Amino acid sequence: MTLGTKIRRVREIKNFTQEHMASEMKISQSQYCRYENDYASVEDEVLQQIADILEVKKEDIQNYEDRYLFSNNTISGNRIGIEVNHNSGDVNHYVIDPKLEALYESKIKLLEEQTKMLQEQIKIFKQQMEK
Repeated sequence: MTLGTKIRRVREIKNFTQEHMASEMKISQSQYCRYENDYASVEDEVLQQIADILEVKKEDIQNYEDRYLFSNNTISGNRIGIEVNHNSGDVNHYVIDPKLEALYESKIKLLEEQTKMLQEQIKIFKQQMEK
């Protein structure tokens, strides 16, 4: 996994947009995007700035692996959260905003409906091709 991909994954976990990151770094969104897409090299000072905004250690970004991330989902009252286990042994708890959760759930439902519709269209096209 490239450094840019690691940065993007950690940013997404923290629920930050590229626009937010760029604004905090005082650069354009397109320049920030270049870091995440590995079109621009991420110097140590830039990585430290990104880590500071994301409130993680730069080593946690460098050593990030998906398998270390989601150890379990936790439910506290009406709020759902995740625990992030870092290679250093630190554990951070993040609470997912209920509005964001609802947004993701509605998007997932929409995508599932679109997938079903496309599968039905493929079936119809295959039947027409067989005639």
